[in-house]
Amino acid sequence: MKFSAVIIALLVVASWGFNAAIGKIGVTEYEPIAFLALRFFLTALIFMPFARAKREDYPLLLLIALLLNVGHMGSVFIAFKHLPASSVTVLQQSQVPFAVIIACLFAKEKVSTRQIVGILTAISGVVCIFGVPDLNLTGAFFALLASLFWAVTQLAFKRSKNISAYTFMAYTALFSCPFLVLESFLFESGQIEKLATVNYGRFLGSLAYEVLAMAAAMMIWQRLIAENGVNKLAPFTLLQVLFGIAGGIIFFNETISSHIIFGAALTIGGVGMTMLRRRQKHREEKREEQDRGSRRAA
Repeated sequence: MKFSAVIIALLVVASWGFNAAIGKIGVTEYEPIAFLALRFFLTALIFMPFARAKREDYPLLLLIALLLNVGHMGSVFIAFKHLPASSVTVLQQSQVPFAVIIACLFAKEKVSTRQIVGILTAISGVVCIFGVPDLNLTGAFFALLASLFWAVTQLAFKRSKNISAYTFMAYTALFSCPFLVLESFLFESGQIEKLATVNYGRFLGSLAYEVLAMAAAMMIWQRLIAENGVNKLAPFTLLQVLFGIAGGIIFFNETISSHIIFGAALTIGGVGMTMLRRRQKHREEKREEQDRGSRRAA
């Protein structure tokens, strides 16, 4: 994996981490699933003029829309109704081992012992930051279901390599809208009335970030997965927690403590361990390729 790809992956994960704080601003002003439906409607509206989908791409785009926008995000919001945000954050780290296992079983990707140790170390850092999750059976079920949806979506991303980023974003957003609108009317109420009472500065600022920044991040992530594979990128998502903490400090004046610092060190160290193995392997493969080239030249 190229160094430039590592930097780009970190920027994407940073945008997701800050989204925890910025998205919270939006959902405190408006109903969460209705907010999500509005986000994807605007996303589709912006990107549709640039989309060029082929008929054979529609099934995959619909599948990703259902897995990611409806299944994953819908399950996260339901989990938030039953569990504290910190508990959902801890449980969502299960998406990394889920993604690694699914990639090994169905995409034949390889995982090293050092990568497994690194992932477990990073997860222990997250637990150190937030503590053992306060579990409610319903909330825990939907948090774990959200992680499973996310992991399966990463596998679907690999199949979308030939779909342009604009087409990917426009159609996955469009296909998810009807399902989210239906979900909102089933589980929420007063959507129209609340539009008259929201703080539009906070509401529109949060919505703009969700539509523009999150769309850009997802388009880039889709391309990174397609080009590099799931197991190389899955550990990066563990760093999302750290950027989420930074967002809480910046936007909500939250304090930082010693156990957060220790947990952050564990998380960074664990992710670094998975990348160290990859960098070493990349150098070994490059040396072998150079040796083969030298032998052919001789």
